[in-house]
Amino acid sequence: MSALPDGEAWYAHNVKSMTTTDLTPQEIHDIVVEVDRYIV
Repeated sequence: MSALPDGEAWYAHNVKSMTTTDLTPQEIHDIVVEVDRYIV
């Protein structure tokens, strides 16, 4: 998404409008990376 014009802003808007979380896309990514350490 970052390759698209305003891709990051578009993605952040969609995360906010289509989920019930107040987390940013970066915060969600960081959580997934941390959880993945325990799964793999």
